[in-house]
Amino acid sequence: MKRIIENMSTMKKIFIVIGLSVLFGSCQDESLFPIPDPEWAPVAEVQWTDQNRTFFNYADLTNAVFEFTLIGEDFGYEEAEVSSIEVSVAYNGTGKQVLGEYTDLPATVTLPAPEAAEKFGLALDDLQLGDVFTFSFIVKTVDGDVYSVYNNNICNLIRIAGVCTLDAYVLNPTVALTSVDASENAYQVEDIGVSGDDSYVFTLDKRDFTAFSPGSVGVQLALVDGTEVHDWKTLTNVTSFPSAVTITASEAVALFEKTTADLTAGVHFEVRFVFEGPAGAFHNYGSKACGTNFPSNVVFPQHTNATGVIPDLSWDNPYGATTAPATTSTSGTCALTIAVM
Repeated sequence: MKRIIENMSTMKKIFIVIGLSVLFGSCQDESLFPIPDPEWAPVAEVQWTDQNRTFFNYADLTNAVFEFTLIGEDFGYEEAEVSSIEVSVAYNGTGKQVLGEYTDLPATVTLPAPEAAEKFGLALDDLQLGDVFTFSFIVKTVDGDVYSVYNNNICNLIRIAGVCTLDAYVLNPTVALTSVDASENAYQVEDIGVSGDDSYVFTLDKRDFTAFSPGSVGVQLALVDGTEVHDWKTLTNVTSFPSAVTITASEAVALFEKTTADLTAGVHFEVRFVFEGPAGAFHNYGSKACGTNFPSNVVFPQHTNATGVIPDLSWDNPYGATTAPATTSTSGTCALTIAVM
């Protein structure tokens, strides 16, 4: 009797395992959630059309456009032939909306800044430096398979082509680049007492993300004296790059109708850079674009048919530096601080 009971218990366990396998196996419809071989899973690819359309130009948002060519890649496998790609866009990581479904591939995807803002109930004035519109893609095949799980698996795998998301940042077309002299990087009260003055020295250069040529770059200072902030004053305008810039303590305080005798330890000056362009003046100071790397999530952008030099948005390109710039920050120098010590 004991052996019969044990056998019955064993059979019960077997039936439970079989039942669970059937139950959970029936929950996944592979036609709806295909698990493709990552070496040939159909993907979306992009190519830039114009360097001036690789981000939203904050200096001229009315006419700013983000644009790319959308391509379906099946790696030569009939079962992965791409029939369409659905493109969605999100604003600062939220509120994803379908932008459109493209069946005639390659297709040019164009989104002007006014339309991008309107999609999320925003006016152009609501857009801020550092905002990002993120494009995502759902690839559909002629067999009816839908590949929409990129963030879960395919995008985390190494493959030779494909793009999971594409970021359109709101950026200025140019940022300042500075290098501060190691020995003249603050005002020393002691040195001012001995010689009557002191200097702060740096090299000013710039990085352009479009075919932009500023008429000049204004070097502006604000004096921070305790809790009081004295507003921005223009010290000089730089018209050639790179340029060596020297700011003496006497020049700095004179902008605020003070003398070097008013400089005490703890006081400091903020320095910002104002670019003068055809559409007006702009700067990056105080924006959320400052001090931030903007990595493009393009896995493998092919920079073909693009005009000019592609702006540096921190992407990796297996083709090498001849077709893509090095990976560095787009933020440049938003501000310098001249301490009084």
